[in-house]
Amino acid sequence: MEYHAIKRETDSFQQPLPQEAIKEMCRIGLGEIEPNRITELSSGLYNNTYIIEFGNADKVILRVAPIGTAKVYTHEIQLMRREYNIQPYLAPVSDLIPKVLFADFTGNIINRDYMFQSFLEGELWDAVKDSLTATENDFIWSQVGQISQKISMAQNDKFGFPAPKKQFNKWGSFIHDFLDGMIADLAGFGLTLIPEIEVLREHVAGFQNVLNEIKTPHLIHGDLWPKNILISRKDGEINVTGVLDSERAYFGDLTSEWIHHVLDTPASFWKSYQLPPDDHWAAIRKRIYRGVYLTQGVLESTRFHHEIQWFLEEIRKTNEWLRESRGGA
Repeated sequence: MEYHAIKRETDSFQQPLPQEAIKEMCRIGLGEIEPNRITELSSGLYNNTYIIEFGNADKVILRVAPIGTAKVYTHEIQLMRREYNIQPYLAPVSDLIPKVLFADFTGNIINRDYMFQSFLEGELWDAVKDSLTATENDFIWSQVGQISQKISMAQNDKFGFPAPKKQFNKWGSFIHDFLDGMIADLAGFGLTLIPEIEVLREHVAGFQNVLNEIKTPHLIHGDLWPKNILISRKDGEINVTGVLDSERAYFGDLTSEWIHHVLDTPASFWKSYQLPPDDHWAAIRKRIYRGVYLTQGVLESTRFHHEIQWFLEEIRKTNEWLRESRGGA
């Protein structure tokens, strides 16, 4: 059997699995079937992900949660269990979502959650988008908008992440809790009372009435960007063939997905999804979302030892805009 693991430092966030453990996981989860090749993928930064190939069966994906001592943030707690629980709500796009073949949260084989999923054919859009024309990329964005629309058809009676995380009666309460959790996580790194983020927290508290105008919790994928989209190119046609990593899904505002507030989402997406509201209160919510997701950028950059100053400067600009708007709220 071939086993290709990524060599990692002993203190890295992602830690590989022993070959024998993966073989035992295959036996328990898939039956008496022997893999002939196991290859770890480098595309993700959270779970360890492997393609497992067999001699006379379909290849599968194995995803393994971080080790228990890994620095997992408050909003990342039990991500894999949340992904498992969100699957029934993704029925409208079931043809694009990897099927869960087996999940084990017992810790009996390894002290980490893991699941086997079906393998979806396709290329990662992020890996090939620079080789596509603007028209081709716009067409994919249009399809992603349609997919987002189908996903958002699912509704809940509470806001926030799915079980086993806490959910909220009001949208503003979830946003406030999300930000507070990240501030606590930053404190765990010794980053306490960051002025820009503390001011943002005051704005989130002060604009609760504006956030709470959102009354219906719609399902949002939570990470729907080119790194999680599979496409196919055949006979001159390009189509989305897969949507990956729904572990960060939540119930909330239709326009709150992080990509719309940190990246530039083109008009082709919005035409297929739905045009966002353009009133003053929607503009305030948009700035709040941007500030919250920029804070998440500070947190992620801290984990991977990247520079945080750009994020802090952008949060400062966001705070200034919100300060000028406080009088009208």
